[in-house]
Amino acid sequence: MHNTLLFGPVMISMTPGEKIEISSLSEMRDFLEAWPPARRGLSYGTAAEGCEARGQGMRAEGGA
Repeated sequence: MHNTLLFGPVMISMTPGEKIEISSLSEMRDFLEAWPPARRGLSYGTAAEGCEARGQGMRAEGGA
């Protein structure tokens, strides 16, 4: 996966008081791979599809 930076960091609340910052496509992919399979619903599917589409777009453009 690409280490391309996002437009801006994305802050995700995991639990009250626990937040993580995602600032690249590779960090997003790592986060999605760690998502518990039993909790993968619509939000997961939308995020995973968007991440994959961006990665494919970058490969087609000859990006990093």
